[in-house]
Amino acid sequence: MKKGCFFLLLWVAGFFPVQAQLCINEILIANASVNYDREFFNFSSWIEIYNKDASPVNMSSYYLTDSRKKVLKWKFPNVTIPAKGFLLVWADKEDTLLHTNFKLDVNGEFIGLYYFNEQPVDTFAYQPQHPNISYGRSPDGSATWAYYGKPTPGRSNGTGVSIFTPNPVFSPRGGFYSSQVTVSLSCPSPTATLYYTLDGSEPADTSTPYTGPLVFNKNTVLRVRAYDNGKLPGDIITHSYFINETATVPVVSATVPPKFLWDDSIGIYVVGVNGVPNSSTTPPANYYRDWERAANVEFFPSVNDTAVINTYCGVEIAGSASRAHPQKSLDTKIKEKYGRSKVKYKLFPHRSYDNIHSFVIRNSGNDWRDNNNSAGIMCRDGLIQTVAQNQMDVDLMDYRPAIVFLNGQYWGITDFREKLDKYYCNNNFPQVDKDSLDMIKQFWPPGHEYEIVEGDTSLMRRFFTFIKTNDMANASNYKKVCDSMDIREFINYIIVESFSNNIDW
Repeated sequence: MKKGCFFLLLWVAGFFPVQAQLCINEILIANASVNYDREFFNFSSWIEIYNKDASPVNMSSYYLTDSRKKVLKWKFPNVTIPAKGFLLVWADKEDTLLHTNFKLDVNGEFIGLYYFNEQPVDTFAYQPQHPNISYGRSPDGSATWAYYGKPTPGRSNGTGVSIFTPNPVFSPRGGFYSSQVTVSLSCPSPTATLYYTLDGSEPADTSTPYTGPLVFNKNTVLRVRAYDNGKLPGDIITHSYFINETATVPVVSATVPPKFLWDDSIGIYVVGVNGVPNSSTTPPANYYRDWERAANVEFFPSVNDTAVINTYCGVEIAGSASRAHPQKSLDTKIKEKYGRSKVKYKLFPHRSYDNIHSFVIRNSGNDWRDNNNSAGIMCRDGLIQTVAQNQMDVDLMDYRPAIVFLNGQYWGITDFREKLDKYYCNNNFPQVDKDSLDMIKQFWPPGHEYEIVEGDTSLMRRFFTFIKTNDMANASNYKKVCDSMDIREFINYIIVESFSNNIDW
C-alpha cells in the first residue's frame, strides 16, 4: 500500500512540473498612441508577462484569459521568455502568434494567467484605465501596483505613481481671429512644466517647453500637455487658431500626428509599404487598411463660435474606392480608449438626439470626381438624402455641409454624416436593443463573404434561404417576408436610388 502511494505521488509530481515564477507585470488597455504591433499595425491593448526565474521558461503550457469561467481561453504559442525577461502579448482578438482571441475592456475586467491544468499562476482585476497610461507592478514582480505615464513594454517598470498633473489652461481659447493672436498658457499646478507642439504631433516631455506667451499670425494648431515631477502627465489639450479665415458653413479642425498620416509604415493617408488592395484590380495601399489612429477633432458651428466639440478621439479612413482620392473621408470614433465614450451636442439638426459617439467627415464619395475625372459636384448625395428625408419613409444618414482643416491647413469641402453603427440604430430607433442588433456589411465585389459589424449572420442567412427556397407568389410565404422586414421602406429605398440614378449602392 505504501509503495502504491509512493508511486502515485511520483507520477503526479512528474506529470505536473513545478510552475515557473511568472506574473502579469504591466498592462496598457487604452493604448491610443503609445506603441503598435508589427503584424497588424494597430494600437491595441497589451499584456506584459515577466519571468522572475533565473532560468528561461517555455510558454507552450500556459494560457491567458479574460474569463473566470473559461480559464484556458487562449494558449501561448511555442515561445520562450528569457530569465528575468519579458513577453508582450496583444489583446486584440486576432488569435494568431502573440495575439489573443479576446479583447480587454477599458472600463475594467479580469485577466488571468493559467497553467494547462487550470491552476492559476497570476490573476487580478483592473479598474477603468486612462489613455496611454499603463498599469503595472512597482517594481517588477512585486505585489504593489501603480500607474506609468511612460509605459515600458518589454522593459523594466521602475517606480510608478498615481496622481495626475492638472490640465493646462488656454487664454484665449481656439477660434477665428481677424489678426494675429497672443496665447498664454497656465496650469493649476505651480510646479508643472507645459510642453507644446505646433505641427499636430502629440506633445511629450521632449517637446518645446512653454516659457511665455505665443504669437500666432497664421493658422496654428496648439497642442499642450502638463508634466510634473512625481505625477502622471495630464491630458493632451488641443486648440486651433484660425487667422483671417472666413466660412459660411460649419468648420471642422482635424488634428492628426503627421506620422499617423504620412509615414510609409503606419500612415493612413498614403500608399505606404504595408497596404492591402481594395479589389483585384487595385494596387495595395495603406489607406485601404481599416487602421484607427489617435486624433483630435474640433467642431465650430460658425466662425463666430468657439468649438462646441473638442475631443481626443480615433479616426480611420472610410469608404471604398473613394479612399484613393487626395481628400479622404474620416470615420471619427469617440470612445473610452481616448478618454470618453461620447460628447453631448446636437450635431445633426434634423435629429432629436444629442449623444454623439461617432460620425463621418465625408469627402462626398464618388461625387468627389465626375466620370471625366474632373472636380465633382460634391453635394449630390447630401442633396438627395435631404430631399428624401421628410418626403418618404426611408432610413438615411443625416447630412450637414462643412469645410475641413487638417493640422491647420485648409483641406476642402466636406460634410458631416451620421455613421451607420449600433449607435445610429440606438439614437434613431431607441426601441431596438443595440446589444441584440445584427448589422452586416457585404464586401465588394458581390459574392464575397459578409463583414459582421454587430451580432451575427444567422438570422439573415435563414431569411435569405427562405426567400430563395419558397414561392413568393404564395400569399402566406410573402406575408412571412413582410412580417420580417419593412417591405414598404425597402420599396421606397429602391425608388430613391433609381430616381437619383445612383450607380454605386
